[in-house]
Amino acid sequence: MKHILFSLLFFPVLFSCPAMGQPLKHYEMQVNSFKLYDAASMAKYTFQIDKQRNRVKDNPEDWEDIIFTNRDHTSHIRLIHHPGDAEYEMAGFEVRKGLPDADETHYATLPDKVFMTPHGIMIGLKENEVIDIQGQPHSIFQEGDFKVYNYTDEDSKSWILRKYNQVGYILQFWFLNGVLVRYSFGFEYP
Repeated sequence: MKHILFSLLFFPVLFSCPAMGQPLKHYEMQVNSFKLYDAASMAKYTFQIDKQRNRVKDNPEDWEDIIFTNRDHTSHIRLIHHPGDAEYEMAGFEVRKGLPDADETHYATLPDKVFMTPHGIMIGLKENEVIDIQGQPHSIFQEGDFKVYNYTDEDSKSWILRKYNQVGYILQFWFLNGVLVRYSFGFEYP
């Protein structure tokens, strides 16, 4: 009888947890050969940007973001740098359909055809394909014409936050008419 009472009391709690409380299915840490917080993976191509911008190694303002386009110029990747990080250590990546904004004059073209994560995330996926890869989003919101899926991890006991000494990890997907046109992931600035 005690076991039945225990089951009746706790069964609804265990199985009524919303997907929003679920841990992330995959932590995206890489796009093509670029890896978060891996200076060696950045150095192969960044010299092109350094040369264009006359980047100064000791000036933190010169180490903010680095942008590359794919070979067909149909998408671009922004490598996001947090203030205080080492020069080629990037804390986040953002991939968008199309070329960079007109005011972004310093970028280089890579030989890659697409920008894709090891788990198969790339521009052009449908909403259900992203859910198949990442699971249900923690939140969904509208941003202008875009439907945005948001996944986060701010659990200080999370292996990834402990490993990289970070306060939060975020993964977001922007859909236009059900098709992925932008995605970003990485660590939140403390």
